Amino acid sequence: MHGSVETEGRTTLRERTQLPYRTLAHIAERAGLAMTGTSCGLFVVACVSHTGIEMFRSAGIGLAMIVIGTLGFYLGIDVPSAPTLTFEQKVRSSSATTKIDPIEMLSAGGTLLATSAALISVASIVLDGELQTSWTLAVGVSWLLGALMQVFAGTVARYRISRPSSDLALE
Repeated sequence: MHGSVETEGRTTLRERTQLPYRTLAHIAERAGLAMTGTSCGLFVVACVSHTGIEMFRSAGIGLAMIVIGTLGFYLGIDVPSAPTLTFEQKVRSSSATTKIDPIEMLSAGGTLLATSAALISVASIVLDGELQTSWTLAVGVSWLLGALMQVFAGTVARYRISRPSSDLALE
């Protein structure tokens, strides 16, 4: 085998030299995701602000939707996986290997909902069409709900991995 021998609990020289590059790549990726959320939020705000619904014409609501989109895409896409269960925890829970992670599903659903609303908004703007008020309201609410689902999922996932594995409760 080429390269250095890997030992459990210790990092190799190659891993230590790659760490700054991995960190930089991770920062660039997160910044790109945040900018995607910002632009999607901006498109949704541009679409819904042309309705007769006064709430969507407010600059504060528009800014809040953009900020929530930024946070949602930063936190809610590529959520960290649940911490690995110990052998004893796996033995006590027969469904531990087949259980679907609800946080990942929440993140995925939020991403789908938010990006669908953004796509409809962009299509409406590019095609110079005007959505009916009910559709515009549905787009705005879908965007907000999807982005909030992402924020929640990303926050919970990051909190979950910050706890020691002994604190994990089997459900």
